[in-house]
Amino acid sequence: MSVSRPVSSSVLLCALLCGLTGRAEPAWPKLEILDEVEIPGEVVAQSRPVHLHAQRARGLIVDVAALFRTAFLDAGYYVLPSVQLVSFAANSASVTGLDVVNQKSYTVILQPADAQSVTVIYGQVNLSPEARVAPPEDGLPLYPGAPVPLRVATEGGAVSLYEVKAAKADLRAFYARKLPLQGYKALHPEDENTLIFEGHGEALRISLLDTPAKKVRVVVTSHLTPATGGL
Repeated sequence: MSVSRPVSSSVLLCALLCGLTGRAEPAWPKLEILDEVEIPGEVVAQSRPVHLHAQRARGLIVDVAALFRTAFLDAGYYVLPSVQLVSFAANSASVTGLDVVNQKSYTVILQPADAQSVTVIYGQVNLSPEARVAPPEDGLPLYPGAPVPLRVATEGGAVSLYEVKAAKADLRAFYARKLPLQGYKALHPEDENTLIFEGHGEALRISLLDTPAKKVRVVVTSHLTPATGGL
């Protein structure tokens, strides 16, 4: 398969968007594949090897992106909102799913190949603590008994995720007590499952999500706070 030129220019971007996920049999959706190519070697991003390959599949970008998003959500992955992804060519799209349980991250970048097909660039990285050369520290408090969080760098911020068996009320009380001690100010939350803080030039949004395993998935999103405001 001869891959169109946008593939090579997007390999590094895919690695950076993955910047972090690996192999556990990812929940890729079924596509009508027209051509396939294995990108030789591995790209290293954030001290992690990123396995990459590309395919040309029949369909429109919007439809194929929806298939990946649905497959990731059905598999229980946390799907990064598009606002948290690096922006690139307007006629392209990307979807990133984080497998919190298995500490894996999967990213696809979709680019038009022709009027009836798209080029799909897949990236996988292992995010487990054992795969880290030096585990990143964000300095934020971690609920007692929680595992090492899965951390992902995003444009102008980061996302940190973990799952823990705890009551949401206890988690809210924990962060409401700990974060002000670190210089963060609590802002009015949108609902009882969201906490918002500002401090040290950044905004923190903490989302408490139910999981099928009857645990709470804690998603801490941080963004730099420009003069216009926070999250």
